[in-house]
Amino acid sequence: ERTSKQAPSAAFSFATTAHDEEQLARFVQAWEEYEVWTLSVTEHLGPLDLEVSRERTHNLQHGRSHTPYSVDLCRLAFRNFAVCEGQLFFALATTVYGLIAASSLGQASERGRMLLESLESLVRAYAVQDDALAAQRKTLHEFSYYLLEPLQRVFAQSSDGGKGGDVDESGDEEVRNSTRRSRRACGSDKRKSTACGSDKRKSTWTFA
Repeated sequence: ERTSKQAPSAAFSFATTAHDEEQLARFVQAWEEYEVWTLSVTEHLGPLDLEVSRERTHNLQHGRSHTPYSVDLCRLAFRNFAVCEGQLFFALATTVYGLIAASSLGQASERGRMLLESLESLVRAYAVQDDALAAQRKTLHEFSYYLLEPLQRVFAQSSDGGKGGDVDESGDEEVRNSTRRSRRACGSDKRKSTACGSDKRKSTWTFA
């Protein structure tokens, strides 16, 4: 009984330090910059997407999985190699869970709530199908289980049927809106914000 009573506070203090929140803000900013690059590149890849569409039709006729469009391919690459295969995954997950716990207790900061909103939009947009014809391992299941579903539950509980629906492919506009929220979370005034600054303190967040 004593353990059960102390569990919420222990979970809350597990990964919700200000420094971890700053590191999460940096990662979200890098993710959003990659998404902006992805959308700008795919605008010029219309002929490639046309060939992909033909390939998908051919694969479906033979009962095989689809080939990703260029935008999905870029998102899949980031998901596989920057999130699910990187050393940052556990630090990312534990920090997100800490913010979720703080939000559930009504103790999340304004920046923390903005980061969760931005991250939920990004994760939802990046929940694209695995490429079964590629050599790398499949990551959609663990990506959805460990990141997408917990984030969607937060917003489903805090709104009347809000963002807790099924995963869809309409994330582009949400990502654009989340970029604006994340910039507010990072702060446009450098004198007031350290979320996206150049703090060199040691952390479990490492890009090495």
